[in-house]
Amino acid sequence: ALRVEPANPAVNFQLGKLYAESGRRGQAEKHFLIVLEENPEDVQTHSALATLFLEDPTRRAEALEHFLILSRLEPAQAEYLEQNFIRPLREKLGRKEETQP
Repeated sequence: ALRVEPANPAVNFQLGKLYAESGRRGQAEKHFLIVLEENPEDVQTHSALATLFLEDPTRRAEALEHFLILSRLEPAQAEYLEQNFIRPLREKLGRKEETQP
């Protein structure tokens, strides 16, 4: 499918998920970013990247960025995201409250 349409969001998202599940984070990230190039507000992809980056302590700032975007895109989940991910990440990063992107 990628030979025919290399930027296909559905195929790239599924490949990203497979790579993430097999521990190949770099490949997963590459495919997730292709999805965001086509659809910058794709909730599933921001969630996948937030989770992927959350697993790597050196990429907490990137995880926070994606959780902030998710909070904006999914207002019904904003409080949950704030309490369970955004606030703890800010504390770990030593950041004060920031405005959402």
